[in-house]
Amino acid sequence: MNFNNIYFKGTFRDYQQRVLDNSSKFLLDGKIHIVAAPGSGKTILGLELIRRLNSHALIFSPTTTIRQQWGQRFSDFFLKENQDVNDYISYDLNEIKLINSVTYQALHSAINKIEINDEDEHFDYSNIDLFKLVRDKEIKTICLDEAHHLQNEWQKALEKFIKGLDQNIKIISLTATLPYDTTPAEWERYTSVCGEIDDEIFVPELVKENTLCPHQDYILFNYPTKKEIETFKNHRLNSLLAIDEMRHVSFINQINRRIHKIHASDESFIYANFKDIVAVSIYLNDAQIKIDKSLFKKLTNSNKIPNLDLIYAERAYQFLIINDLILSTYEKNEMINILKKHSLYHRNKVRLDLNEKLKRSLISSCGKLTSISKIAKVENETLKEDLRLLILTDYIKKEEIAKIGKNTNIDNISVVSIFETLRKNNSNIKIGCLSGSLVILPNNVKDILINKYELKENSFVTNNLSNTNYSVYSFKGNNKNKVDIVSKLFEDGIINILIGTQALLGEGWDSPSINSLILASYVGSFVLSNQMRGRAIRTYKFNKNKTANIWHLVTLEPNYIFETNVINQLYQKTSEDINKIHSADYETLSRRFDCFVGPNYSTGEIESGIERITYIEAPFSEKKINEINEKTINLAINRKNLRSIWKNALLVDTKMIIETKVPKEVKIPAMTFTNFIILSLYTLLTSICIFGIIRLFDIGLEQPLPLLGFLVMAVLGLFLMTKIYQIIGFFIKHISPSHSFIAIGKAILKTFKELKMIQGGAKLFVREDELKISTEIAIKKATLHEQNLFNTAITELLSPMKNPKYIIIKKNIHGHYDYNYSFACPTSLAKNAEIVNVFKDKLKHAIGSMDVKFVYTEDGRKLLVKCRKRSFITRNSGMIKQRQKLTKFD
Repeated sequence: MNFNNIYFKGTFRDYQQRVLDNSSKFLLDGKIHIVAAPGSGKTILGLELIRRLNSHALIFSPTTTIRQQWGQRFSDFFLKENQDVNDYISYDLNEIKLINSVTYQALHSAINKIEINDEDEHFDYSNIDLFKLVRDKEIKTICLDEAHHLQNEWQKALEKFIKGLDQNIKIISLTATLPYDTTPAEWERYTSVCGEIDDEIFVPELVKENTLCPHQDYILFNYPTKKEIETFKNHRLNSLLAIDEMRHVSFINQINRRIHKIHASDESFIYANFKDIVAVSIYLNDAQIKIDKSLFKKLTNSNKIPNLDLIYAERAYQFLIINDLILSTYEKNEMINILKKHSLYHRNKVRLDLNEKLKRSLISSCGKLTSISKIAKVENETLKEDLRLLILTDYIKKEEIAKIGKNTNIDNISVVSIFETLRKNNSNIKIGCLSGSLVILPNNVKDILINKYELKENSFVTNNLSNTNYSVYSFKGNNKNKVDIVSKLFEDGIINILIGTQALLGEGWDSPSINSLILASYVGSFVLSNQMRGRAIRTYKFNKNKTANIWHLVTLEPNYIFETNVINQLYQKTSEDINKIHSADYETLSRRFDCFVGPNYSTGEIESGIERITYIEAPFSEKKINEINEKTINLAINRKNLRSIWKNALLVDTKMIIETKVPKEVKIPAMTFTNFIILSLYTLLTSICIFGIIRLFDIGLEQPLPLLGFLVMAVLGLFLMTKIYQIIGFFIKHISPSHSFIAIGKAILKTFKELKMIQGGAKLFVREDELKISTEIAIKKATLHEQNLFNTAITELLSPMKNPKYIIIKKNIHGHYDYNYSFACPTSLAKNAEIVNVFKDKLKHAIGSMDVKFVYTEDGRKLLVKCRKRSFITRNSGMIKQRQKLTKFD
């Protein structure tokens, strides 16, 4: 059996056709690797690539839902009515057919010859020789779906499988969720399996072609409930009490003396652990111990010693406990006992800040129920009967169902608690719940199912929920059956709000009518959150003007008020900066926003990164948070404006690039006072030489002495003019941030090109914004990986030094180090001295003569400290940010 009589029944979209037209070129190395945003039809694209290769294929997917989806898409879009999909598709390696769709778990089982026996899969692969099977059944095409985010054991199995394949086998790799923050080593693992990225299909392309609808992300903040606050407050109280006790330990003076002693005898220890020593110094200073301020300044480049907060205290205590050079075992135990007494020491870790359990509690705070209710009310008032709101959460909590219809609180975030909150607060909205073990629908749906949908009365059972207009519905058949039924009710508007679990609806489920999505919690993986977001932003053929609001809920750690003045004073002294958002929720969301593309609230430009939500500004007091929430609601109501913003952003052909945004303050010093003195001196000497040459011409050059004088002055004059040219050139290069970054960007790009890490066609792109506040730098005509590689390198180069392997330092005209111009060598260019020297030579043309130093020596560490203190980069700390942004095609 082959694909000779099988064809795609539709018309490919432009971006799909682009990939298909170039597929032969992409496959020259035997691999094709495509990044396709959710909603781009990557399954269809994968099936067409398989069809064109015209040989038996083996497809690997991360879940059983997606595994089945390959078969469903093949049946719907490639087979004729008289063709049976079961003749072509197999989901079991024991029964090979033309297309074989299995999970990565099945691959792991087959590679390791073990049996799969869980809820979703049950196969015995203990007798399979997978490599022999591939050869015997002439499987020539391997398709990898979302191979970038596998469990470690599955990843190892995949790598082993790919390495064992014959050379003539073609590999198709598809992903919607490329890991932008991966390390170079991890990236090499991915590309060794999938190959380098050949093409990308971006969200703006899909919106432009009406595959995805205009959409925007909204963040709504809340605080924990009073009951939850007590739990967090107790933990904070314990932390404060422990900090107070640590100020009075019997050996605190000895800590200070021992650090002095170590500093005198083994400076390398201090430099190797400088962050920990800084934390210990802050701890000692807080305890009124007189510390060596010169050492503190040497390590931090600051005379000001900050207050002891939870982070510093936690780091200091942890370091003192695990290190053997400062405290005795007895003294360590004294510290540990204080921490244990206050429940702050677990598995050899000090946890003054929120521990993992408390962070999970914060993420799953019941305070989010208020936000959900508010969103439902606003969206219902805006869209009325057109509302199709999907709420996804992690847990069902079916055991809480007895509390529905009662005046009792449900203290969790779950399908049941969200349903009951909405039922009580929004009685006019029609709500449904859909999960693996629980379906709740309005009572009147029973007649609709029988009369309109023609279901038999014995195909489902209802159980009324007391004091409500809702019932629990139990459908015969598998999960797919009830999902299809409830999805149809939702699409038809019989219910306007659907509450479900990420496990059932997060992957492989389509309901294009969704126009509002609430992601109620973030326990799920990044891949899952991106796929869930993709559920809402698909276009809907019955609503040509569809827009989608995606709601993200963030619980903030509250301010605390304690019962005693002493504790309140301790709290005020150790409390966090009000100019920062303190929330495990927000930290997770910030990382995920790096891949969530949408309009910038201020400029209207399409870009990624949480910074595009520009009205989230400090100080983050409770009053300001309420103002931010109010602003969010007002923006979400104006869907007409959202459509206009996208329309204006997509007026021209566009493409996403990854860029680094650098504020104007991050600027290489353009010209120092010394430069001007040297320039003036050179100019004076050059003038003297020119004057001398003219005088010698007047005297005549026939005699040896005037001739010698002429030659000396001519040579000296040429030398001085060269130096003047270099200084003026340097001044011109760095007179503005744009010129500075063009010079540095060129050096980085040339290095990557010479090392063949970036292909020759890539070009540098630098521009300032209209107000000249920031400079944007990126490369065009490059793959997504190449863009990411370049931006990571320039971000590392222009960020404060952490623990680099090599540092690069500029030399001044006298051959001495100019620490103003000291840089950490980017990780991707720091594999060995040879590569670093290539980069140094390229950088030399940008900012002058450079020297490279290896840091992992005592002298290297000392030099690193000097560079940290004096580099202009340190003064500009924290201002560099990467993002994706929409730009015009070249």
